[in-house]
Amino acid sequence: SKSSQPFETRPQTSLKITQKELSEHSTTSSLWLSIGGVVCDVTDFLMLHPGGNEVLLQYGGQEAAEAFEEVGHSDFARKMLQEKAIGVLVDGNSSLQSTAGTSLLGRLFTREDGFNIHKVLGFSVLLHVFYRIYTQLAWQWDGGFSSGWVDLALCWLSIALQSTSYFFEVPRARLLGSPMIWQEWRAHNYIFVLRHVLGFTICWSYLRWVNISNKIAGTLLSLSMFAVLYGQLYSVDVITAYIREDKHTSLTASWPFWEGCPIWLEKAIKWYYTIAQFQASTLLIMTGTDLYAKYMVIFPFQFASFLMTLVRKGIITTKGFHAGYLWSLWMVVWLILKCDVVTTVATWAMWICLYFFRSNGLSKYALWLGPFMPQLLMYFELMPTSNILQFPVMLITWLICMTIQKVFMGFATETRARRFLEARRKPLKLVAKEKVNNAFYLLKFEIPAGYTAGINPGQHVKVHVPNISKDQPTWNTHMNLEEPVDQLSRSYTPVSATTSPTMDLMIRLYPKDPQRGFPDGGRASTFLIDQLKIGQKMSLTGPHGHQLYFGQSRFLVGKDIITARACGALAGGSGITPVISTLQDIWQEGRRDIRDRDQRIMGETTVRMDEFAVLHVTRKASEALPSSWYEPGKGSGDVTPIRVSHVVTSETSKVTVPGTGNSWAGKLTVEMVQQSLPAPADDVVIFVCGPQGFNESLCRPMLQKLGYKHVVMLQ
Repeated sequence: SKSSQPFETRPQTSLKITQKELSEHSTTSSLWLSIGGVVCDVTDFLMLHPGGNEVLLQYGGQEAAEAFEEVGHSDFARKMLQEKAIGVLVDGNSSLQSTAGTSLLGRLFTREDGFNIHKVLGFSVLLHVFYRIYTQLAWQWDGGFSSGWVDLALCWLSIALQSTSYFFEVPRARLLGSPMIWQEWRAHNYIFVLRHVLGFTICWSYLRWVNISNKIAGTLLSLSMFAVLYGQLYSVDVITAYIREDKHTSLTASWPFWEGCPIWLEKAIKWYYTIAQFQASTLLIMTGTDLYAKYMVIFPFQFASFLMTLVRKGIITTKGFHAGYLWSLWMVVWLILKCDVVTTVATWAMWICLYFFRSNGLSKYALWLGPFMPQLLMYFELMPTSNILQFPVMLITWLICMTIQKVFMGFATETRARRFLEARRKPLKLVAKEKVNNAFYLLKFEIPAGYTAGINPGQHVKVHVPNISKDQPTWNTHMNLEEPVDQLSRSYTPVSATTSPTMDLMIRLYPKDPQRGFPDGGRASTFLIDQLKIGQKMSLTGPHGHQLYFGQSRFLVGKDIITARACGALAGGSGITPVISTLQDIWQEGRRDIRDRDQRIMGETTVRMDEFAVLHVTRKASEALPSSWYEPGKGSGDVTPIRVSHVVTSETSKVTVPGTGNSWAGKLTVEMVQQSLPAPADDVVIFVCGPQGFNESLCRPMLQKLGYKHVVMLQ
């Protein structure tokens, strides 16, 4: 018989949660919902939900089983939700029946495509590809393609398939845990497929209506292929600027891999994925009128989307996706090159040259001038028709492009920031540890070359540390609920800039203090501060949580992006770390690197706010951060002014905290908030960082009383 719940609860989700407790978690900073009586924390999933965050917020703090079942979620969605389960609702609805265990066919045919148009087109294209594989293996000329109308229609069937993919809701941002379709991938895929369909159509038209051995006609055909290529390069930049919100991701460098995948294998696969992009482009522009080459390159693009769908529906694993995608890439190139050794060696030499110059910062627009110039010079008879001479001409062209770029734009090569961390655990080496004050230590973890920290303000990472309390029945005079586990997971907000080569974590020290009922001290903090040595590695995952700051004074408030004239931050204790993270990103805007390709594509410019005010509430004055933490580094330009105030709750008489404008003793009051933060206005954003009681019970009522409209709660 089926369970009365949509999925099984895990042993660690036995926490009993009341309806009242559930209803208190209905905001973007902490969003819980119940699915058939199982309470799930979906805060991290807000920005990734295919139907948008509005749907989740609509059911925040409520029972949502009926809506969940109505949509017809896949087994993969149920598995993902199960991983976010945190407890069981003790006084709510758990009577809805599950539809888990849907058949394979049922998972493929969903409600979004009622007439199964996309599926029919998909299977038709797949059958056509398999037919072309057979014709090539049977040594039919050009894979059996001709200049007939049927072949042209079969090629354009691929565009019809891409168009019907828009029947489906997909996340705006990519999922970090598994390779699944998201909006930017779908749009880029459409452009790539259209590129090859247009290339096929131009060659088909040439064969049907021109088909003469003529120097001018052949050159015009080559120029047309380059025009299609450059149109695609520009189009994907436009799509990226419109859709991508996180410049630290890319289509290939940010692929999720399976748990346990060795770093060397991940690097090797990512390297080949990059090579495959050059393979696809060169097979477009350098295969003449070869219709088979123009068409077959489409297959890996569409096959990858199909594999992603199978991952989402729980039919294959992440490892299965990469195996299938690699097979499609290798198979297509092998068929097109026809096992010709000389051609294979020459083309691989070209692909490696393209990779070398591109990975070292040559602009992609300059990169493809390399293969273009030999064609142009041979047409004007300025160089002999020779494949061997094309390589030195390409190299000279690239060097000239770098020189021109340096003279007129100020840089010879460009940079690309890519995040190293993902949902699976990855090791980072501790390279520095320093004491900030009596409460905090700063730990710096090295990011591998070619990557950056890439954790945006509002997001955090999880550090997986050994459980020093293992096998201890009690800890700090209480029952040790984490006694049986080998490792603990703790969340920390990095205080380093997103483009930093190190991941800087500010760890709060919880020392042994029997007088405060803390005789054993903190678990994770004790290990990280006292036991972890320089040079040792720790496993981290991330980013988790949703992005707060999107650059250029834009903050996410609920479901809206608000451009702030002024910003205020109210932080309790270690809640100061998201504030520092945001300040780092704001200061980083003043140090924009003109070489940053993604910055130029996404149109980022320096924006100066009128003010950024910080009110930090701590128990002791010694827990305040030194004033240097609120000072921008060199080269930050015209930065946003920072105003810092402090409240020390354990003191009753006047206190002075160095480097702050105002210092108070005692409990936080409305008057303190009013004097410390910008006055309420439509273009003022306030974000609160601290424990739930600090955020919801203390700060939210004060901010509401003062009339602030745009308030973000971070925990």
